[in-house]
Order: sequence, then C-alpha cells, then structure tokens
Amino acid sequence: MSILKNISLVCFSVLILSSCKVLNDDEHSKNSKHRNKAKKFKNEKCVWTYLRNNFELNGISITKEIEDHTNWISKNPTYIRQLVERATPYIHHIIQQMQENKFPAEIALLPMIESDFNPFAHSHPGAAGLWQMMPGTATGFGVKQNWWYDGRRDLIDSTKAAIDYLRYLHKFFGEDWLLALAAYNSGEGTIKKAMKKNIAKGMSVDFWSLEIPKETQKYVPRLLALALVIKNPEKYNIKLPEFNNQPYFGVVTVNSQIDLNVAANLAEIKISEIFKLNPGYNRWLTAPNKKNRLLLPIKKVAIFKNNFNKVSKNKNLSKKYKIKKGDSLISLAKKFNTPVQIIKDINHLKSDFIKINQEIILPTNQTYDMNQIKIENPNFFNRNHKKCPIKKVTYEIKKNDTFAKVSKKFNVTIAAIEFWNKISHHRPLKLKQKIIIWYKKAKKSHIVKSGETLSIIARKYNTSAMNILRMNNLRSVNFIRTGQKLKIHA
Repeated sequence: MSILKNISLVCFSVLILSSCKVLNDDEHSKNSKHRNKAKKFKNEKCVWTYLRNNFELNGISITKEIEDHTNWISKNPTYIRQLVERATPYIHHIIQQMQENKFPAEIALLPMIESDFNPFAHSHPGAAGLWQMMPGTATGFGVKQNWWYDGRRDLIDSTKAAIDYLRYLHKFFGEDWLLALAAYNSGEGTIKKAMKKNIAKGMSVDFWSLEIPKETQKYVPRLLALALVIKNPEKYNIKLPEFNNQPYFGVVTVNSQIDLNVAANLAEIKISEIFKLNPGYNRWLTAPNKKNRLLLPIKKVAIFKNNFNKVSKNKNLSKKYKIKKGDSLISLAKKFNTPVQIIKDINHLKSDFIKINQEIILPTNQTYDMNQIKIENPNFFNRNHKKCPIKKVTYEIKKNDTFAKVSKKFNVTIAAIEFWNKISHHRPLKLKQKIIIWYKKAKKSHIVKSGETLSIIARKYNTSAMNILRMNNLRSVNFIRTGQKLKIHA
C-alpha cells in the first residue's frame, strides 16, 4: 500500500470517528444484539460451537475448488488436530477480536491458511507472523518493526493490524468479503486490475469470475472449505478434537527492560513458552523502554508478579555509553562481559572503529546475573517442535547463502536462526560466517508401501501430511502410489 493511500485511509478514518450522531432505535437494537453476541462468546465453552453459530459467508455454491480442499481435509484427519494444537494459545484472543469488530467468524480461521498458526512463519517475499503481513503493509497500519521487535509476529499488534487492513479492503471492494480476502492474499492492486479487465469485457466481477494468480484462486476456497468441514464434520468424516474456549494468556507490564530467560524463570515456565506467547521480540531481551508488555500463561501471571517483585528492577539491561579516550570494542566487551559481535549488532556497526564522544548502547548485567541463566534449547522454533532428539551443528555460510536458503536447508525458521545466533535477517550473512543450527535430522526418503496413506506416513515420521505434500511438490493425496519415493522432513 502506498504512502498516499495510507494517508487517505487515516484521513478517512478520522472523518468517520469525528462525526457524531444520535443512534436511532434500529442502531440501538443492533448494538444490543452485538452485546448479546459478546456475552454468548464469553460463555460459550467450545470454540467449534461458537464458530458454527457465527459463520456468515453462507449461500456460496460448493465449487470444484472448495470440494478439492474438503476432500483433502477428510483424507488427512491429522491436519486439523495439528492446527488446533498450534492455535490453542492464540485462538481465544483472535475470535474475541473478530466478534468485537463484527467480522464473520470465518476470518478467525485465516491464520490457519496463512501460517498454519505458526507465529514464526516467514515467507520468501518477506511476510511474517500468524497473519503473514508484509513490512510495508504492517508499517502502514502502525505496526512497529525495529532491531528489538517485530510487531508482525506479536499476537496482539498483528491481529489488530490485520483487522484494520481487512476492514479497509472490505470497504474498498464494496463490502464483498471474498474480494477482500483475495486482496489480502495478492494485494488490492491485483484484484482491482482483474476487475477492470472483466468490466471491459462486460463480464462479472465476483471472485469466481476473475482472472487472478493461481495461489489466490486456491486461497479463498481453502478458507471456505475449512469452514464447511468445521460446520459439518460428520459429512466429511472428520472427528474434531476438543477445543475449549478459554483465555490462554494474561498480559503483564514490566516497567523496565528484562531478559526473556529471566522472565521465563520468574514465571516458572520454559523459555519456549515465553517465545511462543511473545514471538515479536527479536532479541534475548526486551527493548530498553520504560514499559514492556509480556504475555504469560494465565495461571503463571501471579507467580511472575510475585517473583518479579523480589528482584531488583531499577536499572535497564542496556544503557547508553559515551566513548572515552582509550576505549575499544574489545576493552568494552571485557568491561561489560559482552561479546564484541553483540555490541556491533546492537549499534549496527559495520567495523570495529569507534570514536571519542560517540554514543553507543551496551548490554549490562546490572539487574540480573546473566551467567546464572541457562538458555534452553529452543525446540519451539523448530517447525516440528515436538519432543524429539535434535542435533546441534555449526554451519559455515557459503557463497549465495541467504537466511531463506539456510532456513529451507535445515527446515527451521528464520526466527530460530536469529535467536540462536543473536543476529538479524535485516543484515546479510557473510561468506564463511559460522552460525549455530539446532535441527531434527530429516530422513532422506520413504518408499510408499501398499495400503499406506499420507496420514499414516506423516504419523510415522512425526510430521504432517501437508508438509509431505509441500516437500514433494504434490498437488493432492491422490498423487502418491505404491513404490513411490517421498522426501520426508521428520
């Protein structure tokens, strides 16, 4: 979205918000109905029941594209179970935001299509987070992205931005949700261009009539198919797993910078749980702000507050330092017990050269003893993060290597590589640079046996049928046959 469009959108929003009027009886009735729905959501015990009762994209004919996806889901029963497992920490908040903004309940399923509910998902074009937002789009809707933090991965910030963007697209395309969803996937310009082309030919401009990218042609039907299966699981021979509707996390405000390993210890949880709920933080510690937000498992909030009140929290974990005569990066690294590379990364220094009176940021150990904090192997970052043996390797960067290529090579996320090595994907990898990778060793291949299905093979290797399809560039489960060799990332 261009800056001009962003400004227009902001101005339009201000005009709407600044115009006051008296609600008529019908509007009072609508608001009352909305409040009743809010109460219903709060009291509903099952996510599935709430979704079924609030799906709004009805009356759509079941096309071949939708049918293909419902058939795929019915033949891969583990698919929804794995989605539920990943969605559990986030779904209550997302559904609540959909309901409060009067969005169709189907939109709450969008992260299942966008990212498989993986907040660390990162596409090659540069989209990130549950909602797979591009940097420019996120910035246009007020999402912060800096060295310390990427709000596209934060649950609260990204969900708000996605709702704002979808609301804009919904209005832009005449309140047609299918066109809005298509534009969310491929951009408003792409959809608008396809509509103009159809208008010139005297053709319809509904979603199903447009000539749009193949990915988008499949994108909307996938969402509609998922909603159909959830609405009538018996019809598609799917047994939906238990999906309780209850808050998973609570929000605490820390009035200082804090090391995330320390936060995990204070909350008495694993570091993987901290990053699962706070994936927006790019570093091992929060930004040196006066206030930092942390999401914690709801049952651990009181424990964290009690433990946090017992430790000193008057000083930040990083501070500004003015270079003095005789200072060097090596001497400062020794003085503050911090690797030289960390100092260079924090301050975006391209060389070891520093000059007198230059101000830089230095991490400090003044609040907590960092040496006593052990960093757990962050299995959560691994795409297949269930308990399993993982291998640590030191990988030397080769010519033409990028974060995306290394990520794909080891089947780990870019966020994981950043975390393990305290580096940022905003700075290119250097030739012969050595980085640490934790990964689950992949089995090279599997020979399909008689009677085997993708679901059976996926369970055997503790992965998903969807992953096998993607790894082997297969379009559907019908493309496997006895004796076929499949690549497997277990």
